[in-house]
Amino acid sequence: MPYDQRIDNVDISNDFMFCHVMQDKEIFAEVLHRILPELDIGRVEFCEYQKTLSEYIDMQGVRFDVYAKTKSDGEIKVFDVEMQKVNKDSLAKRARYYHALMTSNIMNRAEIKNYKDLPDEFVIFICKFDLFGQGRSIYEFENLCRQDTNLSLGDGTRTIFVNADSSDENISPELKNFLNFIMGGTSSDPFIKKLEKIVYIAKQRPEWRINYMKMLMRDSLKLEEGIAIGERRGERRGIIKGTRLGERKANFATAKKMLSAGIKISEIMKFTDLSLEDLNSLQQA
Repeated sequence: MPYDQRIDNVDISNDFMFCHVMQDKEIFAEVLHRILPELDIGRVEFCEYQKTLSEYIDMQGVRFDVYAKTKSDGEIKVFDVEMQKVNKDSLAKRARYYHALMTSNIMNRAEIKNYKDLPDEFVIFICKFDLFGQGRSIYEFENLCRQDTNLSLGDGTRTIFVNADSSDENISPELKNFLNFIMGGTSSDPFIKKLEKIVYIAKQRPEWRINYMKMLMRDSLKLEEGIAIGERRGERRGIIKGTRLGERKANFATAKKMLSAGIKISEIMKFTDLSLEDLNSLQQA
C-alpha cells in the first residue's frame, strides 16, 4: 500500500478524509470563503459527500467528493468540491462533464421550469499540483466572449482550480495557511488547528478506520475481475457468479488490511461477512 494511503499517514488531502472533514457545514463554508472571499456564500443548506450522480442508467456516473447547496437572500448556489492529489485524466473536460451532470440533476430534481431560475454552479478542484504551470494559487474560469473578454456569457457556471503547491504571495494569509495544510504543513491559525483535531480524532475511531479500509479496497478492486467475467459471458448467471467472486476477493483483501491494523476478528467478520474459518486461514497464510 502506498505510504500516504496507510491509515496513520492519511491527511486531509486524502479524498475520504477530506469528505469526512467537509461534512461540517461551518468548515465547508470557511473553506469556500478562503478560496472565494468575494463570494457571498450565505447559509449552507446541505453538504453531501461521496454523492453519486447519473441521470440515466447507461450514462457514466460520477461520484462527487463534496456536493453542496448554499442560500443567501433567496439566491441559491451549487458547489462540487474535489480533492485531487495527482494530475490524471483531463480535469478541464471532467469539470465540463460535472457541470453538465449538475445542471441536469438540478433541472430534474428541483422542478425548475425556467432556465433563468437555474442556480449558479461552481466546480472546484483543490489540487496538490500546478495544473497550468503559471505559479498561481487560484485559476478561475467562466465563459467569456473571445472578441471582448470583458463580456461574460452569464450562464452562471464557474470552474476553479486551486493549486496548493504554490509560492504565490498574492493571496490572503488565511488561504495560504489552508493550502499549506493541504500540502502537509501546520499553522497556529485556529481554523487549521480545528482541522488538525478533526483529522486526528477520525483516525483514532475504529468505525472510521474500518470504513476507510473498505472504501480503499472497494475502489482499488472495483470488482473488475468478477464483473468482467460476467460481461464476457453475456449471461446473467455469469454476471452473478463473477460479481460474487469479485466481492469475495475484495472482502479477503479488506480483511487482510484490517488484521494488519489490529482490528478485532469479531469486527472483521461483521464488516466483511467472512467466516472465522476464512479469517483463520488468512492469518496462517
